[in-house]
Amino acid sequence: LGDVYKRQVLTLLELPNKYWATTGYSNAIKKIRSAKEESSQLDNAFILLNRGGIDNWLTTINDSQKISVDSYAHYKAQSLIQDAKSKISNYINELIDTSNWSRLLKVIDKVSDKNIFTDEIKDWYIITNAGLDANKGTIESLKLAILTLKEIDSNSLLYQKSKDLADIWELDINYIAYIQKSRKLATQENIEDLKKAIKLIELIPPDNFYYQEAKQEIDQWNDLVQISEDKPILDLSLIHI
Repeated sequence: LGDVYKRQVLTLLELPNKYWATTGYSNAIKKIRSAKEESSQLDNAFILLNRGGIDNWLTTINDSQKISVDSYAHYKAQSLIQDAKSKISNYINELIDTSNWSRLLKVIDKVSDKNIFTDEIKDWYIITNAGLDANKGTIESLKLAILTLKEIDSNSLLYQKSKDLADIWELDINYIAYIQKSRKLATQENIEDLKKAIKLIELIPPDNFYYQEAKQEIDQWNDLVQISEDKPILDLSLIHI
């Protein structure tokens, strides 16, 4: 803001001496001192912005909002606010994408107190509550989660993300059903049903949340199939001993 101060003083130097000696000079000094203080305050806000973390970003916004509209530092303050809001929004999207619902709830609770995301808060809460339900991992809880997402309006900025989550959870419902049906087949304890169980559960892709659970069942059932197929050979070898 150094150039701003110089322009301010140069402008005052061009005013009539009487005005310069009284109100103009006094007001200019006050504004310059205030601008210096505000600039120092924003320098600290900038440091916190780059340090990262939800608390630092919120502090950046809080400190920047204290800068008055008629201040020379107002533009810089508004820029910091937008940068901090962007970082918070990106962080929240990251938490949604990684299904970190418990952490997301804590973050949204903090953000909601600041009245800075008036358009998004409601939908963030809807997505979080839906995610917490989906995380229970049952067909019923996933159906409830999908139903909850329908509360998000089609004009919302988060509508597409809610659609993407609903699509993922619809697939999860199918995958859970595959696991349940496969386990039921496997209880028949014959080779053909075990092979059918394996074939069905192998429909779950490696990048899905339920893949590891399915993989454990596949390995176990493959072992049982191998044992069953090897048994006649082993029995025959024992006869000839």
